[in-house]
Amino acid sequence: MIRSCGTRRAAVAAFTLIEILISVLILGLGLLGLGALFPVVLREQRIGTDNILGVVVTNNVKATLPHMELNALLQGWNPSDARDVWRDWRWHTSNGTAELDDEDYELGQWWVPEVDDNGDATWGDASAANRQVLVPLRSRLYPFAGPDLRRPQYVWDIAVHRMPDFIAGNSSLNDPLHAVVFVRRVDPRIRVVPGNNRSLLRALTDRSLPAAEWRVPVGRQAGNSDLPTFDGTDGAGGVAYSEPIVADRGVDWQFDDNTDPELDPVVLGHYLVDLDLNHPSGRARLMAQPNQRLVDNLGNIYTVETVERDGTRWRARINPPIPESLRGSAANRPRIVQFVFTPQVPAGVAVVEVLR
Repeated sequence: MIRSCGTRRAAVAAFTLIEILISVLILGLGLLGLGALFPVVLREQRIGTDNILGVVVTNNVKATLPHMELNALLQGWNPSDARDVWRDWRWHTSNGTAELDDEDYELGQWWVPEVDDNGDATWGDASAANRQVLVPLRSRLYPFAGPDLRRPQYVWDIAVHRMPDFIAGNSSLNDPLHAVVFVRRVDPRIRVVPGNNRSLLRALTDRSLPAAEWRVPVGRQAGNSDLPTFDGTDGAGGVAYSEPIVADRGVDWQFDDNTDPELDPVVLGHYLVDLDLNHPSGRARLMAQPNQRLVDNLGNIYTVETVERDGTRWRARINPPIPESLRGSAANRPRIVQFVFTPQVPAGVAVVEVLR
């Protein structure tokens, strides 16, 4: 007997349109979440790198700065001791007077050397050419040797001040001279013209290139703004170097006078108040950036933790707190009157004595 074999077709389940749309939506949400994580991951990688390399560069500059051979950089002055450059700087300033020796600097205020649009810094008495020390940008870039030389990652700058006795009538010639070292990451959005042996190092240091290709390692907006551009230009077709800046008590910030009902007197030393984040210069905004480093006129270093609205203005919480004894205003006593900082949050900061 012949049996016929019937053919059974298995039912093939197909995805419905709604299932496909749901799958696409889930995939899109996953990619969106992954894309949102990328900036966070990159930021954490940058912070991790700065915590290692930034500290290495800072410690290296801190160790070598007091012993730098400055004679080779002098414009015409030949002292018997290269440390005379520091001694001369303690006495002379840019206006040709003994300004670091007068009462205006008796509280340890910082003096920031001029850095030109080539990135070269002028140390010493800027009013006397034979007493100037021109520190070229190339010597302040890192790395300065090795396979990564053509693509610098960091640049360092300094500010100087005397450690005074806070008595205006006393001579300052024997006051120690300190420098604060700021190490910053080179602007991340610098674009280098490709080809023709171009490199980031050449764009930063070779002024034989066409002017349109010039860059500085840390750019600042053109005009009176302190705001950085992060692309090595001034945002207006030229270049402007972003120097460290100072913020003075009573002008750019203030201590709380114990009248703010929201602040417990116990925590007053944690706050800088009366910050105008809407000022066109942008100084307060830069000062109040999270993780910003502020160096006071005594050489103490603080970290900005948070910024909070305080009526029509803002206040920044800093760590460590400033003791009440340094928040006063009595004459002939150590007190905090100024901070120096960089527009960009630095990768490293250190204060070093360069002359005793």
